[in-house]
Amino acid sequence: MATVTATNGETFFLWPLPADSARGVSPGISFNEVSNDLGNGYEAQALYGSDTGVKTWQISQNTLGGTDFPLPNVTGINGEEVTQEQALWDLYCEQKITGKPFAYTCPRDGNTYLVKFDNPTFTYEKVFRAAQYSGQVSISQVREDGVTIFDLEDYAFRHPATCYLFNEDGHATPNWANEVDGSNTLTSTGTGIPTFAGNAQNGHNTVRFDGTTDFMSSLITAGTVSEIIIALTVREAAFGGNDGLFASSTQQLLGTAGGTKWQNPSITGFEYSLNGTSYAVTDMQAPMNNVFGVCHFRSPNSYLLTGSAPVLGEYASAFIAADIGEIFIATEPISKPDARLIIEHLCIKWAANT
Repeated sequence: MATVTATNGETFFLWPLPADSARGVSPGISFNEVSNDLGNGYEAQALYGSDTGVKTWQISQNTLGGTDFPLPNVTGINGEEVTQEQALWDLYCEQKITGKPFAYTCPRDGNTYLVKFDNPTFTYEKVFRAAQYSGQVSISQVREDGVTIFDLEDYAFRHPATCYLFNEDGHATPNWANEVDGSNTLTSTGTGIPTFAGNAQNGHNTVRFDGTTDFMSSLITAGTVSEIIIALTVREAAFGGNDGLFASSTQQLLGTAGGTKWQNPSITGFEYSLNGTSYAVTDMQAPMNNVFGVCHFRSPNSYLLTGSAPVLGEYASAFIAADIGEIFIATEPISKPDARLIIEHLCIKWAANT
């Protein structure tokens, strides 16, 4: 049986049946909320728990081939080739006995989630005089502390907009490769080369900018960037200057000298969040003092960076002292639910201070 590996190294069985073997899949989502009817049509509501919700699926398997039914076998939980009905039966038993979730790829959004069986009893219907079965299962999303299996590389590759992704997999001094196409989109020259593949955070390598000379030139076209989601920490209690995070010739994302906030870029419709919490554009807290955070810069109505190709780590000789773990960039706005999934994943992966 195929497995997926979480960012903490833990492996989980992957749903064993072919994607097109189900007669029907009914995805659903639910949220935890407290609601209070105040009368006269007024209502107070508060969401608690994850802002990405809990996914559910009802899966109808009308044809599950047994020992003498001509359907391809699949790999079972012990690595052996077994019939489809045996694989599903064994996975149900394994999950119920061990309590460990398994992985399922949602046909609706293409993302993979940790799930468990909701069925308290698992039953098949058997076709008369044939080893053919049918059944229906209900599965729902579960979460484990410190565990994420969301595949951001796959998401960036599948997204219809042009996306860039830089993470610990693509370090090759002096370049930082875009995981989507392998191109060396971020480059350094001379003495200002960041430290690659070191200074680990939560077991994952970062790229360290020294705050003195380090910066990276970019092949990203300015005037195309709508979203930047970045996991990082600034290694100072306060910015030493108007330190550049991303900076093009006409628009910049900068720190505030002597403070702990990002500067307001004065972009129409601009939005900012840290670890999924929204901040006013006049009060954009940065992750400081060696505490990791996930920053989301969003410009749904225009572009974040215009003019010349943006530079990472410097503006007007003000260099940022930061460890950067991962950067996701999209050239068109992504949906807010998708952004929340990415932020949740990066917060878990990089142990952001949520």
